[in-house]
Amino acid sequence: MRESPPNLVAITRPRDLLPPEAASGGVLRPPIPDSGPVADLADRLRRIGLLPVWYPLTRLVRHDGSEALRKEVKAGTSYDLLVLTSRRVPGLLGALLGLDRLPSLCREVWCVGPGTATAARRVGMEVHRVAERHIAEGLLAELGSARDLEGIRILLPRSLQARPLLARELEAAGARVGEFHVYRSEADEAVATALVGDVLRRQVGCVTLTAASGADSLARALGASRGAAWPVDVPVVVIGPEAGEAARSRGIPVACVASPHNLDGIVAGIQDLGLGRGGGG
Repeated sequence: MRESPPNLVAITRPRDLLPPEAASGGVLRPPIPDSGPVADLADRLRRIGLLPVWYPLTRLVRHDGSEALRKEVKAGTSYDLLVLTSRRVPGLLGALLGLDRLPSLCREVWCVGPGTATAARRVGMEVHRVAERHIAEGLLAELGSARDLEGIRILLPRSLQARPLLARELEAAGARVGEFHVYRSEADEAVATALVGDVLRRQVGCVTLTAASGADSLARALGASRGAAWPVDVPVVVIGPEAGEAARSRGIPVACVASPHNLDGIVAGIQDLGLGRGGGG
């Protein structure tokens, strides 16, 4: 028997990195994994009396830039600063370059948030700074105030779909940026269709969005549902302004933007909407 709203909360974080040949459709609502961000969010939701269900709207696949980066490092190219904006990149770098190579890859390592920093430390990197505001703008502001970026060589491995803001502004400040798209996200349309169907039938009480790409998938599935509109009584909680802007621009109303822009902020936002134990509604 299905849980009724508002107890069921949809987690839409992607399936983790896969080799290109494994990028095929899977189970629409896979089991919650034992560890990682999906497991962390699910555990927090259970603690406040909510039932998490995982709808991985996208799957992550290794991209061509990963091989280009491996070749450049093998050729002896050096960088002053490694900037990490995704918790998925440190593990991928370890697989590409070897764990023994990571500690000496760059003189300094800066991370956009604590989750990314934890992933970096897990593979043996020393993290020198974590941005106080866990978004690209926060990282940029701290980099600009901490040092003169003129001539600094910055290694920026990231997603193919990452915003161009960071690389563009670093280069404008005089940095020499080595940007490598080491992975990409691919939409899983079948999962998006399943989630939208459950939302329209009110079988989901709340949806969390942690990436702008998820809004794209939901909007396409919603458009295919005979012109249906997103129901206002199924709130959408987004992790940050980028995901919020993507959702609103595609006709998906945003009930709350997490503050801070992390899992704690998502859970607090859900509670502010009156859902779960400790909710204000």
